[in-house]
Amino acid sequence: MRKIRDLLRKRKPKKFFKKGAGEAMGFIIASPVLIMVFALLVSIIQVGMIDERLEYIAYSACRKAVTAKNYKTGAKTAEKYMESEIGKAGLKYEEGSESITLYITGTAKKPEDYTKKDLQKWKKGAYVQCTVRVSVTPPMVFVNGKRSSTVVMMIENPAAESGTTPWFDFYRK
Repeated sequence: MRKIRDLLRKRKPKKFFKKGAGEAMGFIIASPVLIMVFALLVSIIQVGMIDERLEYIAYSACRKAVTAKNYKTGAKTAEKYMESEIGKAGLKYEEGSESITLYITGTAKKPEDYTKKDLQKWKKGAYVQCTVRVSVTPPMVFVNGKRSSTVVMMIENPAAESGTTPWFDFYRK
């Protein structure tokens, strides 16, 4: 018993902690928490930058679409523009995961189910909802996944030249 007491008295951890090593131990314990907080801040910044780029791409692609004469031309133009801009934006994403969808307001169908009647709603003054989706893979693990951005715009294709604008007919009388 006496030997064990002597051994416990001779241990040096007491001197180690008396010399201020407790601060070092506290820092060692707290450093993983600080690193995680820093990583979360960096990932929040990355999410903001990714969303900003996607919003700009959605806006520009939708702008290209609403100036087209019909839905099919607008959808093709928007898709080509979106594919070229996503490549230029510097986003790390899975190839083939990018998609763009144009919904004409007033139709409750998916775009692939549009009928001729639905496509006739593509006229000046109608609204189009443009959604760009992409699966991003940036360096921070917290941000990985599908991101999307949606923009609503009014169709601005040129008005029909058949003279069917009521305000001109009103002033002609």
